[in-house]
Amino acid sequence: MLKIKILFSVILFSSMTVFAQENKTDVSDAELEQFANAYEKVQEVSQASQNEMIEAVQAEGIDVDRYNKIMNAQQDPSQEVNVSDDELKKVEVINEELKKIEEKSNKKIQKTIADNSLTVERYQKILASIQQNPDLQMKLQQFLQN
Repeated sequence: MLKIKILFSVILFSSMTVFAQENKTDVSDAELEQFANAYEKVQEVSQASQNEMIEAVQAEGIDVDRYNKIMNAQQDPSQEVNVSDDELKKVEVINEELKKIEEKSNKKIQKTIADNSLTVERYQKILASIQQNPDLQMKLQQFLQN
């Protein structure tokens, strides 16, 4: 399940580039509160999408660990895994379903961010600032605890 979480995180934010160089972004308390509200809802969407992805894998009769092994082997030729034709067909179906879930999730996340009066770009900049600034991290924690 951990690997699907990692896979989901990569998928979810693959279209979003964090602007690490822009660590001097000024973030007002009001904007940080908007970010906190969006962040909580983005986490909820992410968790729901992750659960949906796990269900999609299991619905095809493949264990999540087995699916991850097959995917890892497809991406890394040095890993050998015996895969039946039936499993390959199921993996194709799963991948299509995961793509749909990802697209739906990304749309929900973008809407969530916009509903909190932020652009995706600004959300990313604030996130990058928070990751690099312990003071902002503490302020964010305070907003998240309220």
